[in-house]
Amino acid sequence: PDAASLYAMLLALAAAALFAGTTLTIERRPTVPLAPAIAWALAGVAGPLFLLAIAYLRLTAFTANLTFGALGLGLAALLAASTARLLARAHGETGPAMGAAAASHAAAATSALALALTMTLAGSTLTLAFALSALGAAWGALKRPMAALRWCAVGLTARGLLRGGGSWTVIGAVMTTFPDWSEIALRFALPALAIGLGGYLLRRRATDAPAAFLDGAAILLATAAGCLAIRLAIQGQDGALYGYTGLLETGLYVAMFLAMAIGFAR
Repeated sequence: PDAASLYAMLLALAAAALFAGTTLTIERRPTVPLAPAIAWALAGVAGPLFLLAIAYLRLTAFTANLTFGALGLGLAALLAASTARLLARAHGETGPAMGAAAASHAAAATSALALALTMTLAGSTLTLAFALSALGAAWGALKRPMAALRWCAVGLTARGLLRGGGSWTVIGAVMTTFPDWSEIALRFALPALAIGLGGYLLRRRATDAPAAFLDGAAILLATAAGCLAIRLAIQGQDGALYGYTGLLETGLYVAMFLAMAIGFAR
């Protein structure tokens, strides 16, 4: 325990020194060309993220840990604050350094949030957390028109999609249990609602690839939630995985797809 604590403390000090040094360098040299500014910003934000992930791997072996989750959330808050500071400085500067550094810090803040959620949560709640994080990134992109935040919403949505199907979609394992009502809600229905609202917020600024990706992901998750709910309601928990698909179930699928087609056409 003493060696582990010392190891974690040294990593934290190294991450803080790296972050502070690169951020102060960018702030004191706002007229630096774009390429060095991006390099400094990435060095300052990627270093703490990698150090936190390495410490988490070495000390917990990828099990849920509230301490590391709190550290990840603290790092996300620190990066969000530095993003706001750099954005405020960027409005008064003519060079591209501040804007590029702010975009890098915004992306890193989102990555730190995703890392903190992974360190803390598991199962269906983690899927919903990623979807809500994507919604938060979309809301941030509405308030702060940064392209980096729009793509952060895409990244969080993609992470939620991978989590949505469970281990049988991530690692190719056979689906051995059918989702119950709570899993359908937490893993599919509520994430679809959150991501769909995120797509709406992105489209308030521009109808581009990130907005289309969130809309498509919301439709995919909503469709999966509807199909799974119909299957569970007709077959029950025991027969849902291998039960025969009857005419009533097929008719409900057709009715759902027809209603979706009419809604899209309108």
